[in-house]
Amino acid sequence: MYARGEASVVAWLKETRRLSLDDIGESADPLTFPIESGRFHGGRLVVWRPPSSVTGSEIWGALPPSSLAADGPAGDDLERRVEQLVRFLRLVASFAADLERTKARIRKREADFQRLCEAMPDPLAIHAGGRLVYLNSAAVEKLGYASDDALVGQPIATVLHPDDLDLMRARVEHMSRTGETVAPTPERLLDRSGEPIDVEITAFPLEFRGRESFVAIARDVSQQRLIADALGAEKERLAVTLRSIGEPVITTDRYARVLMLNDAYALFSGAKPEEATMQPIEEVLDLRDANGVAPAVHPIRELLEAKAESSRVSSAILVDRTGAAHSVTVHATTIRDANGRRLGSVCIIRDLSDERAGERERARREKREALGVLAAGLSHDFNNVLTAVIANLSLARSFGDDHPERVRHLREAEAAALRARDLTLQLMTFAQGGSPVLRVASLEGVLRRALQAVTMTRATLFEIAVDEALWPVEIDASQLQQALTALVEIARESLPLDQPLRVAAHNGVRDDAMPQRFVELTIELDPETPNALELDAEAQPSIPGGRSDLALAAAHSIIRQHRGSIRTESRGPSSFVVIELPASTKPGAPMISDAPPTVGDRVLVMDDEAAIVHVFREILSRSGYRVDSADNGRDALEMHRRAIQSGDPYRVIVLDLTIHGGLGGVETIERLRETDQDVPVIASSGYFEDAVMANYADYGFSDVLKKPYSALELTEAIDRVCRVPRSRGDE
Repeated sequence: MYARGEASVVAWLKETRRLSLDDIGESADPLTFPIESGRFHGGRLVVWRPPSSVTGSEIWGALPPSSLAADGPAGDDLERRVEQLVRFLRLVASFAADLERTKARIRKREADFQRLCEAMPDPLAIHAGGRLVYLNSAAVEKLGYASDDALVGQPIATVLHPDDLDLMRARVEHMSRTGETVAPTPERLLDRSGEPIDVEITAFPLEFRGRESFVAIARDVSQQRLIADALGAEKERLAVTLRSIGEPVITTDRYARVLMLNDAYALFSGAKPEEATMQPIEEVLDLRDANGVAPAVHPIRELLEAKAESSRVSSAILVDRTGAAHSVTVHATTIRDANGRRLGSVCIIRDLSDERAGERERARREKREALGVLAAGLSHDFNNVLTAVIANLSLARSFGDDHPERVRHLREAEAAALRARDLTLQLMTFAQGGSPVLRVASLEGVLRRALQAVTMTRATLFEIAVDEALWPVEIDASQLQQALTALVEIARESLPLDQPLRVAAHNGVRDDAMPQRFVELTIELDPETPNALELDAEAQPSIPGGRSDLALAAAHSIIRQHRGSIRTESRGPSSFVVIELPASTKPGAPMISDAPPTVGDRVLVMDDEAAIVHVFREILSRSGYRVDSADNGRDALEMHRRAIQSGDPYRVIVLDLTIHGGLGGVETIERLRETDQDVPVIASSGYFEDAVMANYADYGFSDVLKKPYSALELTEAIDRVCRVPRSRGDE
């Protein structure tokens, strides 16, 4: 049996001229015709033209003569053979119909796939055997070509960067072996001009037009790279900004997870940035209330959930990684993008420890200033009274007496008054300080006067060792004597009554790169006392018995203001207070001669305390001076003017710095120096912390007298300034 196509059958029919196709209509049953000529002469022709829904062409078949009986086919046998042929033809027709339908579906799918590829905004290319077989319009446009004619059939290397060829080959080998899709991979394409294009390639295998092919979809990431670079630069700027901020800072996302913390917070809390990133805010910023209880909702999370703009925790306890607690405030602000969407928050943590310490220090300073104001006012008035008392006692002793007991009592009264003066000096030193009035002097005299002051209150045995050529130092003798007296008294109290107190003064040189000369004072102590002499944080030392000692605090302050040092140390079995003061390179002060002053020299005293003026008159008159007085600056200036005009000028003028309701010493000397640059002027004041007392020469004064002072101190000061040559000569 043979099945023949329409073309051969039509040719055969034309040859036999026995049948026309028009005579055959669509039928479910085949038709049988005898073959009377040709190669199949004597056979039978079976023609079946099935409905067009089954196949679009006729199915022909022929039964050759050899398949028929020699004497002609019997009817049943011919029918059977025709049925077999028809079944075969039906099967062929079914296969043909399926094939046609499959081809149609394939054509449709290819058309749909191509439409889909063309609709894609991303470039897409299909390659097989290392060559391009298809590119969509987006790919052609991205590569800079007018059509795909110049690309289809070209090697894939035409459009791929040379450095990425090995990556492409590895991708193709992987897809061919596994059939898997390859995730986006950074690569570079080359456009028509050879410029690289940054893309991410997603690839998968595909049978295309009957061949194993590979689809590559390119996503242009050039703009993303620019955005990423800009974002990276912005993040770096933010990181630099955060690092430069001195206060601890944390940034979070909108879910209250930590994004970044600066170095200040890492140092403050002990948190490690690499471990803190993306951790919940509660794990990194551990906040508690004053009772150590964590809040039910963390303030930062509460801020983000409430969609508020800012939040402030004015007082909280932050627990760091070591468990230490810090008093802090937390200020958090919501971060939003250009469209107002919440991105997260930035939290600034402020450590209140220094602020609280500063507040305590300010409170102490304010208390000290208040104490200083009170002490200054009291000491000024008290010093005026003491000046009159001490001067009168000194004057009384100077008259002499045949009764030794009376003289002794006067001396003890004067010593007691001087101790009262020391008390006011201690109070002022501790409360406000006060710059010392420095003069070049020997420490030996100051040390001996301090020892003498102690012996006037209690019987004491001393052993003194002083270098013969003790270097001079620049000191305020009255302040330093006060400090040494306090230290000697403490040392005396620490020793048994029958043990002498050893005191020494020696020269020393500090053997540094720049050798420095100093004078060292040592005062023996009981071995248990040194620790008790150390100052605490409040600069208030304690001595045995637990009492706070104002004198010791003043002693420490005075020695520091003299650029000296004080410490306790053990030397063998004994302990000592060791004081070091820098030696002076200036010549020592000239000794005051015992020669009587020039008879009749005039002295003008300006003071608003009548008792002081009265005793000054007597003291200076007994020393050979003629004394005038004024209770304010205006009168003093007028008296000075008249004295100049009379040809009998004042040899020395003593001005009290503070005159209640009148012109004081500073204002008076300013006007005085406008007309007289030479007359010696001594400043006198009960406010020893006044800057004028420490820098008297800057204000035009020749010397200073700190109230209260004795008759001897007054006459010594006047004698000192009288021995200074005057530029105009004596008048």
